[in-house]
Amino acid sequence: MKLYTGLLILDTNIFIEAHRRYYAFDIAPGFWEKLKTKAEIGLVKSIINVYEELQRGSKDKLALWADESFFDHFVSCSADEVIAAYTEIINWANGIYSPAVVAEFAGIADGWLIAFAYANKTTLVTNESRQKRTSKITIPDVCKQFDIDYIDVYDMLRELGITLH
Repeated sequence: MKLYTGLLILDTNIFIEAHRRYYAFDIAPGFWEKLKTKAEIGLVKSIINVYEELQRGSKDKLALWADESFFDHFVSCSADEVIAAYTEIINWANGIYSPAVVAEFAGIADGWLIAFAYANKTTLVTNESRQKRTSKITIPDVCKQFDIDYIDVYDMLRELGITLH
């Protein structure tokens, strides 16, 4: 297994799938506590665009947790190098995908998340898998193109030494 050092940057689906499925707050509160602890020591973060996605719609337990317990660990994407990386990614996508597919991708956090990981040489954590299709731009497909490391939630837990008792 490849060892990842430094910051792990989390995709929206890491939070949502954990909350809705296997690490719900009432089943695995330790997951959320340990995620916050790892963020506090600088090993885990996400971007403000992901926070905004988590806040859309009704205020569920996840939105409240993000607001009350994790807000300080959502970082801005306003740095020049992130904006330049985002532009490079969108230009690449425009050469392969239809304008509608690129517009959909540009309207969600994914492009900014990838740009942050690319500009900061961090590892991205996502539950998405490669699909190599032209109807949707997936995080793993872009990561492969730009040589960005990515792992899933289980590899993240192993990498961070998180065990749930």
